[in-house]
Amino acid sequence: MKKLLKSLTILWIVLISVSCVTTPVVTKLEIPLFPLEIPERPILVEIPSDTSGAIEALTKNMGLLINYNEKLELYAEYKDKYIESVFKILDIQ
Repeated sequence: MKKLLKSLTILWIVLISVSCVTTPVVTKLEIPLFPLEIPERPILVEIPSDTSGAIEALTKNMGLLINYNEKLELYAEYKDKYIESVFKILDIQ
């Protein structure tokens, strides 16, 4: 009886150890940080009441806003490319 119990225990241990499955190796994905910061909004010039000063101030403000808009467009373009690269790293369609 003891011999049979030993045999069954050994058989049980062998079956359990053989049936264990190794876990697949998981690779850690490195996502790079986005290197740019969103551009700061410009501080606009106050518009005076005289006509020539108002035209000058509006022209300066328009230049500041155009420059800011160009920086925002460039930032958005780089951000879209960054997101696409992250999707490629993660293999998402």
